[in-house]
Amino acid sequence: MVQQLINRIWFPEMPATRLAILRIATGLFALWYVGSRYSMYLQIAAGETFLFSPVGPVSWLPAPLPVPVFEALMAATLLANVAFVIGWQYRWSGPAFGLLLLVLLSYRNSWSMVYHSDNAMVVHVLILGFVRAADAWSLDAWRGGRREPGALVHWRYGWPVQLICAATAAGYFLAGLAKVAGSLGWSWASGEALRGQIAADTIRKALLGESTSALAFYLYEHVWLFTFIGVLSLAVELGAPLAMLSRRAGMFWAANAFLMHWGIFFMMSITFRYQLAGLIFLSFFPVEKLGAFLRGLVRGRTEPARPPEPLPEPTAAGARIVVYDGRCRFCRGQMSILRALDVFDTLRYLSLHDPRVPELLPGMTRDELMQAMVVLDPQGRRHIGASAVRYLTRSLPALWWLAPLLHIPGSFGLWRALYDAVARVRYRLGGVRCEEEGACRLPG
Repeated sequence: MVQQLINRIWFPEMPATRLAILRIATGLFALWYVGSRYSMYLQIAAGETFLFSPVGPVSWLPAPLPVPVFEALMAATLLANVAFVIGWQYRWSGPAFGLLLLVLLSYRNSWSMVYHSDNAMVVHVLILGFVRAADAWSLDAWRGGRREPGALVHWRYGWPVQLICAATAAGYFLAGLAKVAGSLGWSWASGEALRGQIAADTIRKALLGESTSALAFYLYEHVWLFTFIGVLSLAVELGAPLAMLSRRAGMFWAANAFLMHWGIFFMMSITFRYQLAGLIFLSFFPVEKLGAFLRGLVRGRTEPARPPEPLPEPTAAGARIVVYDGRCRFCRGQMSILRALDVFDTLRYLSLHDPRVPELLPGMTRDELMQAMVVLDPQGRRHIGASAVRYLTRSLPALWWLAPLLHIPGSFGLWRALYDAVARVRYRLGGVRCEEEGACRLPG
């Protein structure tokens, strides 16, 4: 029993493509992060020596490095970074990039201020650099003849992903532990400390002429809101270890932690870029489905996509049923995309031409069904056309980022007009003729 639990948590079988996507996404972010700061880092390295206080792996340095040596360190890091991303000679370039990035950012943090937001990225790169993250989608894999990475599924690709998840969760747990172990203890959840911290940060930025958040001024008087945020943030941080128990628990936790960072950004204008981009949470999701997402985009314009197979009982308890035009190639492509985004597998799909549809949606004619997609929620409510799209943005975590835009007060008329315009030309977008005479003709 214990062995099974350990294997399920630490050694699940995963595809090599998931690890490869993590390598590419993290590597590209690191390349942008370091490359865009090249000139700034050189200026910092040429600063006054009294500002230098070495930390971490460079704490043994008695004095700052000569600027040419530091510039050579940055150049070597960027070259190793490129090799890391493309997966070239990964046996050597992976560990080299991880160690060089650790040294480079530790040296940068030795000048006047430590940027803790860098830590997660560096830890992720170090883990990826020392595992088999280039067995798919890499030059090494291409040269070795591994042209079908989807066939590579093994626990050797699962434990590094789980280790990245554990490192991420541990960081948040320690942050929450530091709050309750501090002088405020559990009273931190009251929200007063958070409220005072946000107020002090906003005033400081205003005095220094930096940009401030107007939202912070507006929310300051609403103490109850800060209490809610304080409790929620502690729950996210202290509950981080629970994310390791199952895939769904991990995705649920990651989605809430991601939203927490965006809340911090809107209220305090603090940009934790690696977190705001969602890259720190990628390991909690089946990111290899990105390939299915891209294939769905292509299929909508090029080749027919196989329609998702409906369940024998599409009215299964708790399921959301999407009724769409199964004879429209563009529509089938969009369903493939939707299926990839539905990481919790809560949607079921049914073509409007299926004989079970009249029983499922009594009172709706075929002409009405041809006009717009219908989503039937677990309570039996119907969401049609643009309303269905808005409902899906509220229901699928992968689409939550779209929900605020589609729910702007007074904007529904615009989204409905846009949806109707696309629906009218969907067969042209698919680039195919009707499969049956008259089957694609829209009423009116």
